[in-house]
Amino acid sequence: MGKILIFFILLFQIFYSYCHIDFVQIESCSSSNITLSFEECEIKNNKVNVAVLFWRPVTKIFVKVKLFKEVNSEFREIFKVPRFEWCSVLDGTSKTNSFVRSFLNSFKDRYPKAVRKCPLTGRSEMMNVTIEKKLTMMFPSGLYRFTMKSSDDLDQRGAFFSILTKIESDYA
Repeated sequence: MGKILIFFILLFQIFYSYCHIDFVQIESCSSSNITLSFEECEIKNNKVNVAVLFWRPVTKIFVKVKLFKEVNSEFREIFKVPRFEWCSVLDGTSKTNSFVRSFLNSFKDRYPKAVRKCPLTGRSEMMNVTIEKKLTMMFPSGLYRFTMKSSDDLDQRGAFFSILTKIESDYA
């Protein structure tokens, strides 16, 4: 996993650009309502608000994340984080997801009601999520789709979140 991280850091340093990023549309906030349900899922003033309610204590939940880019009117997968178990990543017992753990830990201070250790109970929220208007990034201009799917042993359908984001960049 370390080699992948080094690769992305090098790409970032080589292909950085000046960007403008807008949240376009939340495409999906759906759940089976067995483990959790979405209480809030919206974009307001280019800020995203997502809140879920866990119906029962969750001690093990699997998450899969993907990023797609629109190419010739079709979305093609450009990045994927393999399915990981959220609780073991956050409590440090997962040895296979150091990149994911570092990424999630970077959000702990800003979104403590969302990035927290298990058991997951009650309301979990990420409110007023923003992406800096002008960022140094390696992404070319275009429309991107970010998806996140979660499930647990008792609820294979789980929950699904999808959002469209538009990037305008100096990097073609």
